[in-house]
Amino acid sequence: MNNNYPNIQYVCDACKVDKQTKKDIIVSNRICVLEDELKGIKEVMMDKFQGLEDTMKKMVETKVEPAAAVINKDYPPLPSFSDKVSKGVIVIKKKKNGPSADMDAIYRAAVDTNTAVSKAYNNNAGDTVVVLEDEKSKESMLPLLNEAMDNDSFTVVTPKSRLPTITIIDIPSNYSKKDLLARVKNQNTSKFASAGIELDEGNFNIIYTRAQVKNNNLYKAVVRVGENVRRAIDKANNKLNIGLTSCTVFDDLFVKRCNRCQGLHHFRDKCPEENKVICGNCAGEHETRSCVSDTIKCYNCTQAKYPDTNHKSSYYKCRVYVEAQKKLEETINYYSTRTKN
Repeated sequence: MNNNYPNIQYVCDACKVDKQTKKDIIVSNRICVLEDELKGIKEVMMDKFQGLEDTMKKMVETKVEPAAAVINKDYPPLPSFSDKVSKGVIVIKKKKNGPSADMDAIYRAAVDTNTAVSKAYNNNAGDTVVVLEDEKSKESMLPLLNEAMDNDSFTVVTPKSRLPTITIIDIPSNYSKKDLLARVKNQNTSKFASAGIELDEGNFNIIYTRAQVKNNNLYKAVVRVGENVRRAIDKANNKLNIGLTSCTVFDDLFVKRCNRCQGLHHFRDKCPEENKVICGNCAGEHETRSCVSDTIKCYNCTQAKYPDTNHKSSYYKCRVYVEAQKKLEETINYYSTRTKN
């Protein structure tokens, strides 16, 4: 110890080496222990994998007889359901404050006509929606449902099938609707002529055009098109020539979302008064524009008890929103007849 510098301690080289050697020994011992533990874990996992492999081999080698079907004794079984998207829809509208349609009556009509029903359900208004495989099935079911339903309580209707809607992006200029239709028609003649299509406002109805968000020098157009027009565009690799640009086309499955309650299928101006005001950012009970929270939480996914809620209610990949898009897709005939590559 140096008296002039009491806080400084001198260590000789031999002591330094000895101290470092002790540290190295401790580290080496720890490494050995970890290696032994990893070896033990590896052996356990290998045993488990071997057991799993043996079980899978037995499952493959063993023929398991299918369980007997459970038969409803009250009614004969319904015709087999189709996994395809349905093309025929019948809506049984109830009168104001009346009950929804009797599902048993729908069941009997399906059995009597040997009609395959994809599904039947009551919508938010209490009307009963019967989704069928095709137009032929709808025509078979319609007379029986009209007969089975009391005219004083129900009205049976067959809504027109929805047409596909597309979005065209990267349009080079903000054309008027009339000019845009003319350019699409004149610059893509071969795409539509081969299918015998003459473009007009009936099969190419431009809903709106507006500047794109990320590049406001380019524009996008949302267009409702006939099924044959959509097929022709799909066959052309979803490209349309507009001006000097080959513009990309994709399907637009837009579902309304209210920015007051964050609910789907309506906008703010049609939001029921009893609905709570919900923030689209944090799911709190306040207006989105007044939110000061750092929390990001989706109200709809929270209500649905989905695990992933860490996104805004307006997120385009929100699980609830995507499910609503899929339901919308089921109401559009084009998707059921489209051949997937």
